[in-house]
Amino acid sequence: MTKTIWNKLGFILSSRQRIEVFHLVKECRTIKEVESRTKETKYVKRILKDFENEGLLKIKDEKVELTNLGKKVMKKISENTI
Repeated sequence: MTKTIWNKLGFILSSRQRIEVFHLVKECRTIKEVESRTKETKYVKRILKDFENEGLLKIKDEKVELTNLGKKVMKKISENTI
């Protein structure tokens, strides 16, 4: 499981846009909220879909929610242990 978390951290940290969007998911409940708080909105839906494909969040009816794996990855990022 730890290897999976580190792999997901690398996936998120590979671009500035992914980092920004991932942090916003913690604070926002919908795709529109994330888009309204992002500088480059054209990438948001694609990045969120990538996160969903990686098992980091769930998207249902334009709402976004972190999965358990997403919460663990968020905790690692917040702890600055990377």
